[in-house]
Amino acid sequence: MASKTRTETRLHVVHCSLTHSRQDIGKRTINKQQMKDGVYSDSGLTGYHTIIRRSGLVELGRHLVVVGQHTLGWNDVSVASCLVGGARRARDNEGPPDFVDTDMMATNNYELEQLESLSIVHMAFQQIWPTIMLVPASALANTPAPCMDLWRWQTEAMGYNDRLRFAQYKAALEAERDEREDVD
Repeated sequence: MASKTRTETRLHVVHCSLTHSRQDIGKRTINKQQMKDGVYSDSGLTGYHTIIRRSGLVELGRHLVVVGQHTLGWNDVSVASCLVGGARRARDNEGPPDFVDTDMMATNNYELEQLESLSIVHMAFQQIWPTIMLVPASALANTPAPCMDLWRWQTEAMGYNDRLRFAQYKAALEAERDEREDVD
């Protein structure tokens, strides 16, 4: 099966790996987990376009023009970044770095370097797609990701946020869909 390319890119969706602060996983680990969860990739890469590790290192996942597999219903118009982190164990002791715990709670545990890299990645995307909007995955799906107030961070880090533009875009899409349903 050949990779599908996007014809329009409107959103930069931010996800997280839902891992604790001592887990510095990367694209290989994320890809293995996604494959285990049934996220198919004919290129053998994660559903995300970039993964931002704890150190701020940006790993490339899917090619930027290829449709990702990260947010059902929005993949055709978006690129996605995954911040490593976003969770803490419900108990005090986080265990060893490779400890997998299903009893995790959403939390903003990102390193400054990660957020600086997210800013750089988004600005690079703006050079490619000038109208792209930064959007938390939680605005599109039933997920806590990225486990932070992304638009507040965007305001503080970049001096603006895309909340209103996104709300207008989403409302226009919903109106268009409702209009098509009325015609059918």
